[in-house]
Amino acid sequence: MIAVLMGGYSAEREISLLSGNAVYEALLKSNVDCFSFDLTHENLESLWEKEFDKAFIVLHGRGGEDGYIQSQLIKKGIPFTGSNAIASNLCMNKATTKDLWSSHSLPLSPSIVAIKGQNLDSINFPLPWAVKPTLEGSSIGITKVKNQNELDDALKAAWHYNDEAL
Repeated sequence: MIAVLMGGYSAEREISLLSGNAVYEALLKSNVDCFSFDLTHENLESLWEKEFDKAFIVLHGRGGEDGYIQSQLIKKGIPFTGSNAIASNLCMNKATTKDLWSSHSLPLSPSIVAIKGQNLDSINFPLPWAVKPTLEGSSIGITKVKNQNELDDALKAAWHYNDEAL
């Protein structure tokens, strides 16, 4: 039995529900024995009461792509789709991921990490810029900055989701 894990509690919840339902329907159509589970902060313990031997993770953002659910499944000995907990955790933070890639001499665009409330008067990167929360996926909280005057609003939008922006 496969548990299709979807929903979650990140800003990407609605996207996860759409993707998760598509995966669930495709598995059913292929006669795969499965059930869908809309994961929240409150119901994780009830997941373990269900009988399943594999998990198809369709959770996006924090709680789903940050290694948390992967570590819980590993503790229970349940195999799952996607990367392991450590890789997921490392890759969830965009700034950490860039640091890791940089340490392997991969070519990257220039960037800085802006901590919530930090004043960035001048940045010497060519425009346009993409400003993004470090801990969100998809296009959540991303803003295209075409001139320096748009930076403050872009940072505020990113900081709405977490205290660091890339």
